[in-house]
Amino acid sequence: ETDEVRARIRALKQTLISDGRTPSTAAIYERILVEERSGNTQLSYETGSAINVESTGNTFPTAIDIVISGFSEKYESMKVKVSNVEITAMGIGKYGDNYNLNNTNGDYWAGDYMNIDAGGPYHSYVTSGAAFESGSGIIEHKVSDSWDYYQMLTTGTSDFTVPEPATITLLVTGAMGLLTYRKK
Repeated sequence: ETDEVRARIRALKQTLISDGRTPSTAAIYERILVEERSGNTQLSYETGSAINVESTGNTFPTAIDIVISGFSEKYESMKVKVSNVEITAMGIGKYGDNYNLNNTNGDYWAGDYMNIDAGGPYHSYVTSGAAFESGSGIIEHKVSDSWDYYQMLTTGTSDFTVPEPATITLLVTGAMGLLTYRKK
């Protein structure tokens, strides 16, 4: 057990206490193991640990806007959002089930295997060249002997924001106006 692991356990216990649970309730979590598995930080509970389900069906927190190129460790297991993206590649990653989202900030890998609406390896919105106002999901770190990358996992259709037809019309009209103006 490293100092970092002990610090994470103390932080978890402090969070439980500050959320209104008594120290005796937080003590349930004495036998938590925090470890890295396949690149993901995971909490494991020893046999005999008590786990109480406090609530279910909770909404996800608001996604964090990513405005830099790529995902990293600091976003692992967080809900994030990238804006104005286009799918520029498909069939990438360890299992060939990832796709690349690109915007002016850079590239972001995404996957749909957690997407409850996908019905296959990809959601029906995911096609090469598709553009979205935004895409959101949970960051996962995939690591093995030959792979080490971060990917955004979509969880449902609501994770894709498709441009409205009016927005597309305005963009095309504006582009045509610029082309006409440049010819003069």
